[in-house]
Amino acid sequence: MFNEPEYPIASGQLNSDAGVDTVRRIAAAVHAQSKAYAETGVASATAAGKWASTGVDFVSPHWYDTFRAEDNMLVMTAAQVQSQFAEQMPVGVGEWIGNAADASDPPVDPLKRWEHWYNGGYVGVWPWALIGRRLAVDFRAAAAFSREHPDLGPHR
Repeated sequence: MFNEPEYPIASGQLNSDAGVDTVRRIAAAVHAQSKAYAETGVASATAAGKWASTGVDFVSPHWYDTFRAEDNMLVMTAAQVQSQFAEQMPVGVGEWIGNAADASDPPVDPLKRWEHWYNGGYVGVWPWALIGRRLAVDFRAAAAFSREHPDLGPHR
């Protein structure tokens, strides 16, 4: 629906209750009008719980190598994120580093990162960014991963 609402809330540009209500209303409208999933990208694993009760289908916290240790989803399964932060909601990863050059926390190999998310029970992952000088996705690793997993894709 929109990305990282925590930042305008923290800066005072958006009232927290209004932000939660907006997500709740948009999720309800998405479900009333389509079979699409509704979700909002959240700033971190520790911020996921705020959005779990809004009617979204899953939460998708972001994770970067520079985040605090408690937000390091490369050392947690989706079930651990659910139980600690996401009120048992399905968990995806909304942003992460998908190339070895910009990664610093193990594993830095992007294929191993894809495998971690998949084997860890995450409902989906979206590396950041698709193209660019910095943080560009390693398409060879993404293609190798997708060839090994024919079950990928949205399932409703």
